[in-house]
Amino acid sequence: MVEAMVIRPAVSAEDKRMALQFLGAHGVILLESSDFNALGRFNAERKLIGVVGYNGFNAKVCSMHSAGDGNWVSREFLRDAFHYPFVTCDVNVIVGTVAGNNARALKFNKHLGFEVLFRLKDGWESGIDMVVMGMSKQSCRWLTQEQKHELQAA
Repeated sequence: MVEAMVIRPAVSAEDKRMALQFLGAHGVILLESSDFNALGRFNAERKLIGVVGYNGFNAKVCSMHSAGDGNWVSREFLRDAFHYPFVTCDVNVIVGTVAGNNARALKFNKHLGFEVLFRLKDGWESGIDMVVMGMSKQSCRWLTQEQKHELQAA
């Protein structure tokens, strides 16, 4: 019998380092910080195949970063990935940055529901803009209607 894929939050410092290393190996370079947390997806062989990381918590905003190999995204994983910042951490807005020449990441983020907030000329590197994208709690389609109702009532 084949074991199902597993979604696991980073609990220990070792888990967080592993998530940071995975993101870094996929071109998402983040410095280790005290507010970093992550959610990882593992395949049936217990190999890490995807990570969503969070940092930059400031008032009601945080930054979100993601990377993965192959078919690492599922609806369940996305629900968990957006539940953490919006419900667990009670942020109102998630932001993410993407290199302006990374059409695949821009398309992926737009598909998830992120909107382009603005572009910083040469912000990624000389000649490449940094695209700042955002998603509000109210517009997140990955939260259930019940979760949105609970959040509005709180």
